[in-house]
Amino acid sequence: MKGFTPSKTVPSREPNNVRWWFYLDQTHTSLQQYEEALFAFRRCLSCLGEHGEQRAAAGYCGACVAIQLNRHSEALELCMVGLGKDNRWPELLWTAGLCCFHPNRFEEAIVWSRLAICAGHVSGLELGKYRWISNNLVGWYEGPCDVLRHACHRLGDETNRIGAKRL
Repeated sequence: MKGFTPSKTVPSREPNNVRWWFYLDQTHTSLQQYEEALFAFRRCLSCLGEHGEQRAAAGYCGACVAIQLNRHSEALELCMVGLGKDNRWPELLWTAGLCCFHPNRFEEAIVWSRLAICAGHVSGLELGKYRWISNNLVGWYEGPCDVLRHACHRLGDETNRIGAKRL
């Protein structure tokens, strides 16, 4: 992260405060300071203790920033770490599918998409239903189906492509 000095963004009194890092990463993202945002997302994810939902949200938001920077491997890693903090995130599963789709890893994209469909609200467990952090409803409904449909199409699997389109 050239040109970025982490010490400028370290909280003075509470270096392990999950909420502080979460809101800092949101601020950096809003200001389009993406390297600083990714640092804060990772820092939020590394904090111990409570607030698993907020740390999972940091994983999702960090993955979205990494995708904007065309860093799909980093985005996939952030998705997996976020899922480890709170697994009630169909958006993280869907985003992991996107991260695999763009570098043409279609089989992996299909697996992640199917997991997102199982966790989401189309025909799944509705895992995000009781979260308090805002949701990306595309990841709960049509997003995983779209990734699945396009990945199946790229692999020439018309039967599963049509099934995904029906969902």
